Amino acid sequence: MDDTDLSGFNRYPPASNPPKGLIKSNKLKENFLKESAAMLPKLQDFNQMFREHANNILDMNESIFPPGHPLFNREKSISLLKEENDKLTKENLDLKKRLGGKTSKKETTP
Repeated sequence: MDDTDLSGFNRYPPASNPPKGLIKSNKLKENFLKESAAMLPKLQDFNQMFREHANNILDMNESIFPPGHPLFNREKSISLLKEENDKLTKENLDLKKRLGGKTSKKETTP
């Protein structure tokens, strides 16, 4: 046989019917009740962490780099600059159209 330590297990004769179910259930219940008060804050923290992780997975198309990564801010700044540049070019085209309309009116009226 194996020389492993089996002192923590109950030994039964080969032809006996060992009990089925929990042994020392009262002691297990007491330990569970003692530890449950300490487990609740951990479970709430896990719940919040899980929700944040799920939200980050849904918003993955925003950035491929997580916050804290050296390229995170650089990528954000490039995308913000591109958006701002697009807005300014649209605004410039609109102003040029308005300005072109006013100058053509001045040229036609004496």
